Amino acid sequence: MRIGGREFSHHLFVSHQELGPHDLILGQLFLQWFAARIEYERAGAVTLYLWRDGDRKVPPTIGVTITDPSDPRNTTTISRGHSAYVEEVSDEEAESF
Repeated sequence: MRIGGREFSHHLFVSHQELGPHDLILGQLFLQWFAARIEYERAGAVTLYLWRDGDRKVPPTIGVTITDPSDPRNTTTISRGHSAYVEEVSDEEAESF
């Protein structure tokens, strides 16, 4: 597979189901093999870093922006006007969630 002009050789699993608006879903095996790291910024940007050889002692092979900070879904701010509600539950109740 080529990402940003870089080759990442890996096993691929093909789904017979419709993936909706997605062309591809990267699973845990792929992310672990290429030592993936995801960085979140307050401004809304999220970047996925991959190391082709899995060696984090060197700079990442590629960084891919995986969110659009200008998308309205990524621009929600925390308002002091909202309050949080915390409820304590027993271990038995938590198991039912």
